[in-house]
Amino acid sequence: MKLAVVSLLYMLGQTHVASGQLAIIKDPDGVTNIRAGAGINAKIIGKFHDGDVFGYDDEKNGWVHVYYNPADSSDSRSLEGYIHKDRLLPIYDLQQIVKNDKSATNGHLTVHKDSLTVELVAAPFRPKQHVLRKDKSGYIEKIDGKRPLGTDGDMPFEKMTSLRVTIGGRAVDIPAAAWDNLYDPTLETCTVFADTRTGFLYISLFNNRSAAGGYEMAWVFKNGEYIRRYVDQTNN
Repeated sequence: MKLAVVSLLYMLGQTHVASGQLAIIKDPDGVTNIRAGAGINAKIIGKFHDGDVFGYDDEKNGWVHVYYNPADSSDSRSLEGYIHKDRLLPIYDLQQIVKNDKSATNGHLTVHKDSLTVELVAAPFRPKQHVLRKDKSGYIEKIDGKRPLGTDGDMPFEKMTSLRVTIGGRAVDIPAAAWDNLYDPTLETCTVFADTRTGFLYISLFNNRSAAGGYEMAWVFKNGEYIRRYVDQTNN
């Protein structure tokens, strides 16, 4: 079975109350306008394309509040806007290729489905091996110069150290940035979704160990190539 791996948008920078909801667009044209307000006359401020992942929460008069990153996004930049609810498809409504049913062993989890193999690895966090920046109250603001995901200012227990994906016997080239600054991941939540219309594959994962610092994310691949990641972080 030929599989394509989906693209993942990475969202950071602006804190918001995440409702644990990730979505993609369902538009016959493959493009959906993002507007500044909840209405057809509101200014167009961006566009979603097939394969893009974004977070969403409130609905107002048929328009949904969304969070996203532009194409040139960085760790300190995220945006928000509105799209019509008819153009939104929750990621959990996609075809589920793999739903994990086993626990991680020593920070390692492997899931299989036909020609697809996904391996996730986390290792104990060693504070002395990292540069920590703390605020006046002693809470961790940054680790190695980046805002840590998965902790609400406390010392993390684990750090994700690897994501390996194999499709049809071929290892996908995935940069270390794909798992960088992800802490205390709940590997058991790994789920793989496919969009049969566009050919994207999404690997979903979330952290549920920290109420305020938790996150839900997806990695995106297509045609055996890694695209990017998206992270929706709980307000802290």
